Amino acid sequence: MLILYSGSDAYRLRHATTALVAEYHATYGSVLNLFTVDGDDDDAAEQLERPLKYPSFFEEKKLIVVSNAAGAAMAGILKQYKLHELDDIVLAAVQHTKNESCDKKVLTALAKAANKTEAFEPLTGVALASWVRDYCTDRNATIETAALTALLQRTNSDMQSLSNELGKLCAYAGNGVIALQAVQLLTPTRYEQDGWELSNALAAHDKRSVIAVLWRRLQDGVSEQLLLASLAAGIRNLSLVKDMQARHQPNGVIASATGLHPFVISKTTRGAAAADADKLRHAHLGLARLDRSSKDGLADTADGLFSILLGL
Repeated sequence: MLILYSGSDAYRLRHATTALVAEYHATYGSVLNLFTVDGDDDDAAEQLERPLKYPSFFEEKKLIVVSNAAGAAMAGILKQYKLHELDDIVLAAVQHTKNESCDKKVLTALAKAANKTEAFEPLTGVALASWVRDYCTDRNATIETAALTALLQRTNSDMQSLSNELGKLCAYAGNGVIALQAVQLLTPTRYEQDGWELSNALAAHDKRSVIAVLWRRLQDGVSEQLLLASLAAGIRNLSLVKDMQARHQPNGVIASATGLHPFVISKTTRGAAAADADKLRHAHLGLARLDRSSKDGLADTADGLFSILLGL
């Protein structure tokens, strides 16, 4: 028997595969022989052929779960074996269609040969709302419409994040109703992350923006040490450009002397002109002291970062 699970919804694809394995374990118990193969492995073809080629001596049911199935290894197996006609072997081909290794021709061949196919694409609209309500019902809870809307906005409809938050909310509701207030209390607002937001705010010497970005990054769980390093690099760049400006050097000379990219210099020029050189130096030294003190357990990194930035 050949089963194909495919699609770009990684969470539901993984959940369906786990449920399938659990179903066969519950049905066959100790007589189930489970094999897992990654189709991207160099020896995937050999791993696949081993359970297909050699029969079981104890009439065991074989379940072969193949991730990244739409590849060269499976293409060869499809030509060699009539998987859909096998009674004692079930091969579950699982393919995330957004993976670079996904071969569309092999995926099509799998779909044609499969006894059962199921596609898992991202849910939207009514289908997504229905999934959320079913999730809650399975845990003896319900969710208000307003709470559902707020939850989808805060998780950006990401299925893994949505599942995690729903599990937390269902436990909080205690077999009751998930209200809007519960979502507002337990599910943080997600921000679209701009990887350059912090450095851009520093380059512009916009203290209010830097503090706001720092707060959001901390709320998103970004490492405090990573943020400290980013701030140190940004303040260093400001200091370098500020020093070269005081010497009346053009941008080309600044780039050559500092090793900074011309684009970094161009976006730092105005902020550096408005910055105070002594405050920049004190902030940079403060970050160095904070780094050591926090590692020695003598200072709180987050509090120290805000204190240093407020002094710029």
